Parts: sequence; structure tokens; C-alpha cells
Amino acid sequence: MRVEKWRKTHSIRVDRGVNMVNKDIKVLLKFGERKYIQDLINGDFYFSNAKKFRDIEVGQKNKGQGDILEGGSYVYAVDGQIYNNNDTALLKTIENQDILIHYAPANNIPVYCMFACDYDHICRIDENHIRVILSDDEKEDMRKHFAKADAVVVFANPQCLMNDFYKSLGETVKSDLVHYFQVSGIKEDGKVPHLDLSYYEYLTQDVPPEEIDGAKKYVFLEEYVYRSLFCKDMFFKNQQEYRIVLSDNRIEEPQVFHIDLSVKPKIFDLDMILNGDILEI
Repeated sequence: MRVEKWRKTHSIRVDRGVNMVNKDIKVLLKFGERKYIQDLINGDFYFSNAKKFRDIEVGQKNKGQGDILEGGSYVYAVDGQIYNNNDTALLKTIENQDILIHYAPANNIPVYCMFACDYDHICRIDENHIRVILSDDEKEDMRKHFAKADAVVVFANPQCLMNDFYKSLGETVKSDLVHYFQVSGIKEDGKVPHLDLSYYEYLTQDVPPEEIDGAKKYVFLEEYVYRSLFCKDMFFKNQQEYRIVLSDNRIEEPQVFHIDLSVKPKIFDLDMILNGDILEI
């Protein structure tokens, strides 16, 4: 057998339509309990929303599977004012304080999450066999954040999968790698927390920033609020997430969306992935 690794190419941070899967992504994985994720074989995808992800961390104290910063971030205000949304009434003045901000229009947008394998994660044995290679840190995070997982669904052709989503649900499907930023607002060594400016530049890329008295004003348009769902704090970087977002849909509770799959994925025991066993795809 001839073992080879895919060659790495460079990508840029942009929004991608469903027909433009990043060519560095070779395989997509879904970790979970077999009794739940086996429905993927028949094209049934269980979507959740930002509010549910936040509730998991708050209610279950599970930061990893849940995230209080889903669809939002902390902002450190040196000197700020909060106004009523409906008029000009000043509600509160803030000094040197962390503020937790959530983008309300993104709360109920359906989101589906997977692990993206790039050229570093995959060894191709031959046309029908691969080996998944995860780092020790990635394995530890998967076991910690998804403690009940006992199986993995492997999508061997991400482009084909996204084409199927496009055909089944329409052109408003969005998909991309998650971008990781410093959005936690956590102070280190007593210092004012550093918030990654590129986070705001990503969210507000549609409107050039306005210079006002030596400062920059960024405008985040509601029609692009789905972008906040492609952003996560650096805490989650080992999850290597790839997300599918249904930007024009809203769900109050998790919901199954059926996709007519042209190629059925395969399901494997979790240990086969973590041990680097050869998989027939």
C-alpha cells in the first residue's frame, strides 16, 4: 500500500457559499453517541441554536460542548453608556467592566457542528482507506468536552455533502470553518483583557469602519448576523470546527433537517478514530 499525505494549500478568511468548501478540508467528522448520530446515515441532521449552546454551559456547567459566548463576546468597557433600544434614555454608565454581549438576531439560527480534518489530520492509504491522525491535545479535548461520545460519523467528501445541503435546503445555506478569536474578556495578570480586533473586522467586513475623533466605529449589519456563529473563543481551537448555518431559518428548539444524501457517510467506533486505525470509506 502507498501511504501519502495531502499537500497543504493556503486559504483566506472569507465567507463561503455552500458550493465553495475550503479545499484544505479533506474529511468531516461528527462525534457523538451512536444511538443519536447513526441517523446521519439516512440524512437526518440534528440542528441546534446559539441559545441552546449557551444554556448547556450555564445549566450543565459543560464548557466545551456548551459555550456562553455562542453568538456573542465579552467587551471590556473603560468608559461606556448603555441606552434603551427604543429611545435615547440613558440606562447605565459603565467604567472598567466586562460586558457580555449577545447578538439577539442570531439566537435561533440553526447551526450544525463537525470536526474538520485538513491535510495534517488525514493519511490516505489508498482510494478507499484512510487513517485519521489527531494530536494528543485534540484527543483530550474530545474526551473532555464530549464525554458520552462512543462513535464518529465520517463524511469522506465534504464538497459532495455541501452540494447535497444546497440542493435540499436552498441557496441560503452557509458553511465554513470556525474562526477562533480572543473574545472571552478574561484578564491575565491583572491587565486589561485584549480583545482581538480582527474579530470585529470579520463581523463588520461589509461596511468600512468610520474614523471618529481618532477612533474607529464599526457597524455590524443584522443581515450578516450569522457570521457571529462562525466565531469562537480560542479556548475551543482544538475542536477544529466546521459549521453549517441555515441563515434564513429560525428554530426555538433543536430540530432535524433532512438532507437527500448522494453518498452515505460511514460510522465507526470512537476508539478506531482515536487509535488511528485504518478506516474503509
